[in-house]
Amino acid sequence: MAVDKIIYYSVFFLCLFCLICNACSDYSKNLGEGYTYAHEGTGTNCIFHEYPTSGGEIPPDVISFAYDKNFIVAKQKPNEFDCAYEKEISYPLGRDTIYYWLIIKQEQKVFGALDYDSFLQLKKKYKVPDNLILE
Repeated sequence: MAVDKIIYYSVFFLCLFCLICNACSDYSKNLGEGYTYAHEGTGTNCIFHEYPTSGGEIPPDVISFAYDKNFIVAKQKPNEFDCAYEKEISYPLGRDTIYYWLIIKQEQKVFGALDYDSFLQLKKKYKVPDNLILE
């Protein structure tokens, strides 16, 4: 009976430990051409270039993105304050609105923060594939 209890508690604490470690983990995804998506939890997810002054960035909070070899499209809900960003981002509809972004990777061009209609016009202008869908 004591051995069963030891095994039970060992499995329980191992599962608890794994759950805690998983909840604390951050991750990043290489989007190509020097761009990376960094997931660090709600309110802190962003897309940045290894050389932000030349490649640009999308400040937190990126809530959805899609990419291929040429483009990155993203949906962003800005935080109340942008800290530690060299460039001041203009949010013409206020910070409580969803904005859209387009990155042309080869040219390191970043367009945003855009309203939905402006975003669709840029997608059409630059022939962004329809399979890059934002949730």
